[in-house]
Amino acid sequence: MLNILNKNINLISFLFYFLIFTYVYIFSLNNIINLWTFNELHINYSAGFLPRGLIGTIMLKLDSLGLEKRIFFSSLFYIFTILNFLLFLNILKIKFKNALIFIFFVLNPSFILFNFYDLGGYARLEIFGIFSLLLHTYLAIIADRQNEKIIFYNKYYFFLIFPILIVNVLIHEVNFFLLPFNIILTWLTITKQTSNYEKIKYYLPYLIFIPIAFYFWFNPITAEKALLIFDQIENKQNINASIIESIGMPILFRSEFSYMINPLTNLFKYLFIFLFYLTPVLIMFHWVDPFTKRKIFLNILVILPLFLLFYIGRDWGRWIHIILFVVFCINIYLIKNQNYSIYKNKILVLFFTMLILFQFTFTRIPHCCNLVEKNISITGGIISKIIVFNNLINNKIDVKSRFKSF
Repeated sequence: MLNILNKNINLISFLFYFLIFTYVYIFSLNNIINLWTFNELHINYSAGFLPRGLIGTIMLKLDSLGLEKRIFFSSLFYIFTILNFLLFLNILKIKFKNALIFIFFVLNPSFILFNFYDLGGYARLEIFGIFSLLLHTYLAIIADRQNEKIIFYNKYYFFLIFPILIVNVLIHEVNFFLLPFNIILTWLTITKQTSNYEKIKYYLPYLIFIPIAFYFWFNPITAEKALLIFDQIENKQNINASIIESIGMPILFRSEFSYMINPLTNLFKYLFIFLFYLTPVLIMFHWVDPFTKRKIFLNILVILPLFLLFYIGRDWGRWIHIILFVVFCINIYLIKNQNYSIYKNKILVLFFTMLILFQFTFTRIPHCCNLVEKNISITGGIISKIIVFNNLINNKIDVKSRFKSF
């Protein structure tokens, strides 16, 4: 039985993810799962070269050609959700031959299931940043297994990875904070294969992000520009100019920290949630390939910039989700030990088995906001979703009171 599970765990996991997110996609074709992001995707370049205007420009152009906005909006996030969990599963398949470890990551509410367990975290623009994290990690792992490593890596780095990073920052400024991870991963991949002079060609292109960052800083979406964007949108159903204006505020001008730590209990709740999910992940990685001072330093280096997000935005659950993905990507790349045997320590095996079942069944990460003020808890998990699905099927939930319709 265990051998069958080991051989088919990737396929079973794929079908599990595919079925639940296909249901979400079908639901999203008629209901706007995330009204904030739907408004966000209407930001376009009609008022100039503005932050987050790329996708909106594409969407509205396609809408004028006959592709409905609802189809574009729903399909875009569905496609990238599929791409993300395909990459996630393939990375796990390459690095882990053990079913328990595989299941631990697949059923962990802080990774792929985050967007399902709290739909407020679904259809968010950091999905493109997470896609770049997973894609870069996957290609770096594959490159390490090639005889001509640098030739393989160059081909994908310059013609795929780097263009995607540029597109990402045009989609959402949060993706700027993921650049340190990509810089460090490139260094880890090329450092032993290239001279200092050759390394310049990998890092010189990053200079392009400096003028983009400054331009967005000094050209935010003002009230006047938001109104101009709003006025030029033909179909204004479920669109609000004030939301567009709020979204366009320069990201480093925002300060939500004082709100989020009032009361201080809210800070401690999020700290507990963060450690509740981070600690087992770190233990699992240490179990497979023990941490060294170098690994610890690299972990700190890649996640440190992301803590700024807790100052500028209320969606602390989303920031925890992003940090966990960065931790996952850096550590799974650094794994060199392929001969581990985790079943020797029966106590740890039992602990992780119980933890997997508990987290998957009863918990989730709330995507937002002040948990104390809004009386939101970590309680959730698959049991909660089964109850919701049952109520939806039996028409016990007033969907229209929860979601706007297209």
